[in-house]
Amino acid sequence: MTTPNPTQLASGMADIANIALCDIALEKALSRTSTLPGLVCFYGPSGFGKSVSAAWVANRRRAYYVQAKSVWTRKHTLKSILGEMGIKPAGTIPEMADQIAEELAASGRPLIIDEMDHLVAAGQVELIRDLYESSQASILLIGEEMLPTKLKKYERFHGRVLSWVPAQPVSLEDARNLAPGYSPGVAIGDGLLA
Repeated sequence: MTTPNPTQLASGMADIANIALCDIALEKALSRTSTLPGLVCFYGPSGFGKSVSAAWVANRRRAYYVQAKSVWTRKHTLKSILGEMGIKPAGTIPEMADQIAEELAASGRPLIIDEMDHLVAAGQVELIRDLYESSQASILLIGEEMLPTKLKKYERFHGRVLSWVPAQPVSLEDARNLAPGYSPGVAIGDGLLA
């Protein structure tokens, strides 16, 4: 049995591989040349820590972060993004889209859209592409493992994705780092963690 010596992030979260992968995905968009697209996608099965990773990366990178819901309309999506930006929404959908694009372009801050699968199901892919095209901002999309496949039918969107980064299952090292958060003060052997 080994005594855990976990790596903790400043926020007290365990430093797991998917946090680094999510950060790398956004970094690819942020550091791209002007001729490359700025959409990136971090995807994988439920329970892989994508949303937690995205929230941590949003704080680190000062990104605007929204977590889409299954009931969101185009108007609600735009109002939610504007709310995250601290901007009072204009009256129409086109005006709100312009407000978001202007803020993204002026601030240089990235946008993270978690649960992108909901927006795909609601037919909002072109809305997100409009925000990207109008701002040229770095946008990180978070979704389930089938998100890349779902987006293939939107050729103009799919072709603007710079990088597809799959989330990884928990490794033994990740389990070692997570254990103290779930069982403080308890030494857990690698055999139980594997």
